[in-house]
Amino acid sequence: MTLNSSHLSGHDAKVLPTINTIVQDLNITSNQYVNLIFNTLTEIGAILFVHNNTNSAVTFDELTTAGSIMLMDNINTTLSWFPTVTRADEIHLREYIDPQVRPKRFSHR
Repeated sequence: MTLNSSHLSGHDAKVLPTINTIVQDLNITSNQYVNLIFNTLTEIGAILFVHNNTNSAVTFDELTTAGSIMLMDNINTTLSWFPTVTRADEIHLREYIDPQVRPKRFSHR
């Protein structure tokens, strides 16, 4: 599944997909001024790839497992803290992470 500027646009658009599981990749690339809230998504079977988004927000508060999580080059974009992730084969972050906001991106219960 791919979500990019050809699918999403608008100033502060809010998108709330009701998806529980994605078997393959989820690519979120090249969006501007979009708030993506995946509040029902619990599993991504392959790669979660969030890349090159600007002035947006992406939230995965219920995600528990993913093959890989790759967050790269998102400018002025608020990314999920992944509070419920218990398993990912690989995690790659290339972002500015402000430790004053929250000390840990991934937490465990």
